[in-house]
Amino acid sequence: MRVFPYAGIMLILLLLCPACAPQYKEMLDTTPGMHINEVIAFWGRPNTHTAQSYTWKEHATVNHAGHWGTRRQEIVHYDNHGKRTGSSVIDVPYYNEPYTSTNWCDTTLFTDAHGVIIGYQYDGNDCSKTLPMHDQTKKP
Repeated sequence: MRVFPYAGIMLILLLLCPACAPQYKEMLDTTPGMHINEVIAFWGRPNTHTAQSYTWKEHATVNHAGHWGTRRQEIVHYDNHGKRTGSSVIDVPYYNEPYTSTNWCDTTLFTDAHGVIIGYQYDGNDCSKTLPMHDQTKKP
């Protein structure tokens, strides 16, 4: 069994990032053993990097417009004695206020001295990068 030095960090990030898609973690699980240049060729240059860590930061502000809508509501009718006599359904209008949200994902890949990926960490509410299929037999 192969143990990665950043497993503890990854566990903490998973607990702090429940909104991150499980598919993203599964995709990142395939990166150890790949060369960093394979990832850079697909994702582009990282925002920051040191000799053995490469970080991509994606942050986007999304403006959501306000809009009108309707929802169905049942009106129950009772007589003077509290006995139900029937019901009717009406459409009730409502307005959703406009709002702004920030979608982000920071991903760091760690490499050995030869550029082979040995671990990763990520955090964010919109982690959805992908990588093309690669030869799993390259892993040491």
